[in-house]
Amino acid sequence: MQAQEGFDRQGGYNKQSASGSFLSIHVNAERSSINTRGPMVFYFRGSDESSRLAGFLQRRLEEAYGSSGQKVKARKPISNSSLFLLCNTNVPGAIVELGFITNPQDRALLTTKEFQQKLSQHILYALKDYF
Repeated sequence: MQAQEGFDRQGGYNKQSASGSFLSIHVNAERSSINTRGPMVFYFRGSDESSRLAGFLQRRLEEAYGSSGQKVKARKPISNSSLFLLCNTNVPGAIVELGFITNPQDRALLTTKEFQQKLSQHILYALKDYF
């Protein structure tokens, strides 16, 4: 209960914010298939700015995989209107899934300092593209 209350307060704070943006960065998992891999970016369906930011993030993260010699499925960012964090802010933002820990190739990449640095660099590129 305490964690949810804290999260609600954070969401309430973000709702009051007049400027800024947010990123929530995670690693994904897929129980039904170990073959699913690559980055996924989610954004709030009702926000054109979030959609724009998510597009830059998705493209740059796919570039990070490609520049590491990894072929991943090209995806469009995923619009969502039910994830709590996306629905309870008034600032543009996105939830970033860097890859799938359940996929052996992604897991091998995600656990190296070199690829972590590359992902960080490409997220920065996406933010520069956006701003």
